[in-house]
Amino acid sequence: MPKYIKNIGYEAFENCTKLEKIEILSTVTSIKEKAFKGCTNLTVYCEVKKPLFGYPKGYDKKCFEGVTKIVWNYAKQKASH
Repeated sequence: MPKYIKNIGYEAFENCTKLEKIEILSTVTSIKEKAFKGCTNLTVYCEVKKPLFGYPKGYDKKCFEGVTKIVWNYAKQKASH
């Protein structure tokens, strides 16, 4: 997702079964309920660190409903040239 995206709205990607990968940068401060519900083939890579209990502040506890793989504290590896 581009750095200028701050919020992911209610049902934004709901039932997008062809969506396979998404990287959510730490600049995203809010993800609403059902944003990725039903995205059964999706792997989510989040830059934010998941707290011990629940989701980060601003992330609805149902925003990733149905998503089977979430990678928290993800840091994209930069290719060195």
